[in-house]
Amino acid sequence: MDIAFSKVQLDLMRRVKEAFDPLGILNPGKVLP
Repeated sequence: MDIAFSKVQLDLMRRVKEAFDPLGILNPGKVLP
């Protein structure tokens, strides 16, 4: 995914996912749900 998105974009997506899914139970292992 590093080819399609910059490191800043990937970090932002991870932070958004963590905000909505702090326990990581929705689509575990995925950046976006």
